[in-house]
Amino acid sequence: MKKVLFVAVALVAAFAFSSCKKTCTCTEATTGVSKKMETDSKYSTCKAIQDLFEDLAKEENASWQKWSCK
Repeated sequence: MKKVLFVAVALVAAFAFSSCKKTCTCTEATTGVSKKMETDSKYSTCKAIQDLFEDLAKEENASWQKWSCK
């Protein structure tokens, strides 16, 4: 019974921490422009936000922009 309780508590804790928002700082390499962004359900990691910025830059014909989000 203790093992079941432990697993249940561990799962609740994992879900609680995974839903926390994280703030990422994204910097463009050439200009040095920085933006702070919070993760959400669609963009759950800094890498996902970085990919979004780079995709948007390509759509705007600014593929020279290289973003780094941490």
